[in-house]
Amino acid sequence: MDSTQIVPGTIQKRDYYFTEADKIMEYALYVPSGYSSDKKSPLVVLLHGLYSNPHQVIRYRGLTDEAEKRGYIIVAPMGYNDQGWYGSIANMGNLGDMSEQDVLNVLNIVRQDFNVDETRIYCMGHSMGGAGTLHLGAKYSDVWAALAPMSPAVTVFPSYSGLLKLIPHVPVMVVTGDKDWITPVAPTRKLVAIMEDMGMDCKYNELQGAGHIAPACRPDIMVEIFDFFAGRARTAPAPGITQRRAAGTAAIAEALPVQKTERTAWQAAFWYATRVASRVELVVWSAFYFAKSLPNTLFMFLFSGR
Repeated sequence: MDSTQIVPGTIQKRDYYFTEADKIMEYALYVPSGYSSDKKSPLVVLLHGLYSNPHQVIRYRGLTDEAEKRGYIIVAPMGYNDQGWYGSIANMGNLGDMSEQDVLNVLNIVRQDFNVDETRIYCMGHSMGGAGTLHLGAKYSDVWAALAPMSPAVTVFPSYSGLLKLIPHVPVMVVTGDKDWITPVAPTRKLVAIMEDMGMDCKYNELQGAGHIAPACRPDIMVEIFDFFAGRARTAPAPGITQRRAAGTAAIAEALPVQKTERTAWQAAFWYATRVASRVELVVWSAFYFAKSLPNTLFMFLFSGR
């Protein structure tokens, strides 16, 4: 990457050649305006949800505002495509492998191109990205200083306690809405209860009356997540990882067993309904925030001297 093309303080579309996939992959990047190569900067890896993309999620309300104030670099990989699940679903084969590898590739690129604080690399994501955050958090627990899954699709994991045994030392903040029927609150409560029983460094914010998209659309939640990150750092630098780890170690194999199962007709119907509902809710929230910002936009247009 030509570092002279980076414009600090702006969201940028970047790409690289993904060798294993033989294609150009996009990712989104935000570098704070105060960035200096002479000073280490914390990094957040942001994972998008199902049928979303990096360029949408890096525009979550309040996200780059907090990154700018606090000096964080934000990078949002594609995860190979919009439904790769970052390797968190075991029976997806090559798609899941590619999705996981793409995240590692982008993480590696940013660590090479910028002066990243290797003790302060964080991962956060919404819905499918929340599941990816927990999966990659468990599989690469020696990398992350903290995790922040939002509305996480935790039902993809066959064993919550098995998953969490891989990250007892990794701080986790979970945010979800109590009216979320796309990724229901009950399994998330169970996950958090196990964290608390294990004595993990965890924080849980259950938003009252909120649906699936809400955690990703509230600037106050971004403040809370970045506050959580600010107080957590690794004692040792994260190792460099270029290739995905095979589903490999005994701990990972036990926690995330491969389950070769076909979807039933009911599961396929539910999956489709979830896809439609998530898109409808995203449109509704987008329309709401557009309408909310419209008066200011019109004012600026009419009175900006144009």
